[in-house]
Amino acid sequence: MTKPKLHLAVILCSMMVLFTGAAARGEKSENRFPEPGVRPEAMGGAFVAVADDVNAIFYNPAGLAKIKQQQVQLTHTDLFGLGIDYNYIAYAQNRLGIAWAHYGVSDDFLMGGGDFSNDMYLIAYAYEVDPSTQAGINIKWMKGRFTAPGALDQDRVDAFVNGVMAESLSDEGYSVDVGVLHQVDEMTRVGLTVRDLFGKRETINSLRPSEEDEFKPRIAVGFARNTSSDFMFALELEGIGSETVIHVGAEKKLQNELILRAGLDDDVFTAGFSYFQDQWEFTYAFKNSVSLGLEKTQRYGAIFRF
Repeated sequence: MTKPKLHLAVILCSMMVLFTGAAARGEKSENRFPEPGVRPEAMGGAFVAVADDVNAIFYNPAGLAKIKQQQVQLTHTDLFGLGIDYNYIAYAQNRLGIAWAHYGVSDDFLMGGGDFSNDMYLIAYAYEVDPSTQAGINIKWMKGRFTAPGALDQDRVDAFVNGVMAESLSDEGYSVDVGVLHQVDEMTRVGLTVRDLFGKRETINSLRPSEEDEFKPRIAVGFARNTSSDFMFALELEGIGSETVIHVGAEKKLQNELILRAGLDDDVFTAGFSYFQDQWEFTYAFKNSVSLGLEKTQRYGAIFRF
């Protein structure tokens, strides 16, 4: 398959996932917005029980209650190496966090104009139940839009997706996550997050009446243990009660300036590192998505603490 055809296939498949969740009416749909962050990606997504930095905003908002410094995070990803830019910016301080995620493509990618972009805005809050237990909540507002490329024949688009596609599609919705983090002992933590505890999405299709569907809650439980002062292991089960996905991750501090990470996101290998310089942490993650029939994904990021 040529690269332009591959680009188009990715966009059309993305539209099927993002905008047709309500096709099976009366059934709840899953929220498919890509998970942000670099460190969690490098650890195979096993972060619910870790949640000790700005990434807690998304993965387990309860972790914000343990953050002492203010943190600003910037990340960039070319999803699957296909030119789908995914950018994320977040700010966290003790008990509070806000973030914005955006992914989309350029006009050149769509071969003749059009638009494909998605945004997610988050605000999170946490509080300390007792010295060993924290709880948190985040609220997400999401908005997506797609306009068919001008160079694409509309009859072919409609035929490809059996009439589901349209000249333009958009969706808008919200959801709420809740999380708990508990320190079992000095070396061990457990965590629980219910993503999309409640929320809904409205899809507007230029050729059909608008549709509304509710998100399906997704439960994740995790365990993290520091076996020494410089090594941590994490395990997470996501999708409890439905299709459970196993996330495994570890990180090893080689020296004060360098931490190495590796993990398994279900059956996909991940790896990465952090390099520390003064108040900066520069992060990198690699995800070998070839087993899924896609290209490798690389993420780059930086965290500034003050």
